Amino acid sequence: MSKLVRACLVATLTFASTLVMSVTTSPNASAAESRVVCNHPWVRVREAPSTDSRELGRLSRGTQLSGVQQGRWFRLADGRYVAAYYTCPSSGPARATAASGQSFTVCGTPWVRVREAATKRSRELGRLSRGDVFSGEREGGWIRTAAGYVSASYACTTQESSAAAAAVPDSGTALRQPTGTLGSPTGVYGNRWHPIQHVYRFHNGIDIGNTAGQPVVAAESGVVTTVASDASAGLYIKVDHGSLRGVSSVGTNYLHLEATAVSPGQRVERGQLIGWVGSTGSSTKPHLHFSVLENGTVVNPEGWVGSLSSLRP
Repeated sequence: MSKLVRACLVATLTFASTLVMSVTTSPNASAAESRVVCNHPWVRVREAPSTDSRELGRLSRGTQLSGVQQGRWFRLADGRYVAAYYTCPSSGPARATAASGQSFTVCGTPWVRVREAATKRSRELGRLSRGDVFSGEREGGWIRTAAGYVSASYACTTQESSAAAAAVPDSGTALRQPTGTLGSPTGVYGNRWHPIQHVYRFHNGIDIGNTAGQPVVAAESGVVTTVASDASAGLYIKVDHGSLRGVSSVGTNYLHLEATAVSPGQRVERGQLIGWVGSTGSSTKPHLHFSVLENGTVVNPEGWVGSLSSLRP
């Protein structure tokens, strides 16, 4: 083969390689867009576009992102992934509409689907959990948000959520009854036969029997110190009420919740909606385990909310 032919062949291959690289990379470059974390207080950053892939960290609501959407995932400029549902355009009509829309919260169900269009047959883009707050415009039986459409049947306005919380009776005692009974309380304070472990154990609160999804309210004004979950308590909330009735430090705990409506550090008022009754953790049926602490030591809640027999539906 002559030097001229070899030179032409090398030049041709080099051009072809450059063309392939250009075709492969240019769409991603041209499709790069700026987005922001939304729809949730935080989002997981994944190693690959799969919920089974390794978590590399988390980004908080409002964090600016740059990358390319690939199906249900948003590929960041550094090659990591976040779920596309938890991102919104950082500018443009969709974001402006959401910001100017009415505020809603998911209610009446543990979760709700976010659809691509206002029909149950359209593609599911993601899900919102009970208590999640979002903005949008009502269009018939649907609410149009920046991320898609949510069925209006599973969304409450702020006023409707407040009305649901108001349904919990206020006994007028030092601490307010945190949820209705809708049946008899299921567990007393003190030593009792554990329904799961089948041994006698100290029960450090009272169990108020209720149905899943019923509102749970703050027993008194205070600051939320903890929103967490573990195998025993399930999803739970702790509130610090400060000094009450001559006790320098009073706290309340709310266990086995289905979902929460507050965040750590948030100030809450007496009777404010903080969560919903569930059966998470070590539990045999939906109920609220409610405990009271005086200066860090658990005490019988009946001394604060009244006897179990006085609690009302």
